[in-house]
Amino acid sequence: GRTAAERMLVNAEKSDPDILQQGEYIAFGHPSPSGRWVAVGIGRAGSELFAMRFLDMRSLSFSGPRVDGMSMPGRGVEWLSDDELFAYRANDINGGRVFKQVRVHLIDRRTGSVSAPLFGHGVPLADDTTEDDIPRVRVTADRRTVIGFLRRGVSRSQRVFVSSVAGLRGPSPRWTRLAPELSDIVDDDVAASGLVVLCDDGKGEPRILRLPYDGTAAIELYSRVNGSPFSLLVAGDVLYIASREAGAGALYAGTPHGGPLRPVALPPGTSVANMVDDRFGRRLLVQVEGWTVSPRWLSVKGTKAAPATIPG
Repeated sequence: GRTAAERMLVNAEKSDPDILQQGEYIAFGHPSPSGRWVAVGIGRAGSELFAMRFLDMRSLSFSGPRVDGMSMPGRGVEWLSDDELFAYRANDINGGRVFKQVRVHLIDRRTGSVSAPLFGHGVPLADDTTEDDIPRVRVTADRRTVIGFLRRGVSRSQRVFVSSVAGLRGPSPRWTRLAPELSDIVDDDVAASGLVVLCDDGKGEPRILRLPYDGTAAIELYSRVNGSPFSLLVAGDVLYIASREAGAGALYAGTPHGGPLRPVALPPGTSVANMVDDRFGRRLLVQVEGWTVSPRWLSVKGTKAAPATIPG
């Protein structure tokens, strides 16, 4: 793995009042596609609303206006380019504690302008949305296609839609339904050929499907994975699947097109805890833990894993 010196980006205790006001805190940070910018979420104690500022990684200073009134920091943001990103807004009910009518907007980092609603409550789709529907969007690696998810309130049932970026820039957003309503989506990731989803109905028959972006029928990639799969991630043309076996997390490598699943050799006594796609280093990072080792990271390529040093 690569080793780099750790740097302090934002010191909340000594921050300029123009950046962090009294009672505010750093909620999250999401880097742009090139890594030049970081969208920094600023929360306030007692409220689920948050603001956003943009940190320039070259100068380590904030640039552009502050964007207030955003919601759902747990979902973060989804960058479309270094200049634009998708984020969420909702009606603020009961003092910032309960949200309904959530919508997705496109924000211009340079000007702070917020677009009209592009997805979510009130945006015309193939079927009606309700004020309890919770939207989420993802963007493909080529930044041309946007996938939208609508979850029905507290259930795990979701509807999946697709749009081109050009289709969202017109006077009325154009979305196409990708598949019938999917129940119990555990995890998902974008591949060049379609959206890959892990569905588990709790009856011991998890399925991994690919939903082609052209709207054709879903393709079942894997219906039998050892243990209980709980996470997946696409890195290049490799599909990694983490599965719980005898209380430990094992890792398998396949492809977004199907084919055989091959086990990834992990150090003895370790278990997969988390997976991250390091798009800058073009590798998969896997956090492992075990009885005899502290949580640590591995760099994975194909079915081979090597130690990776992650500062902090």
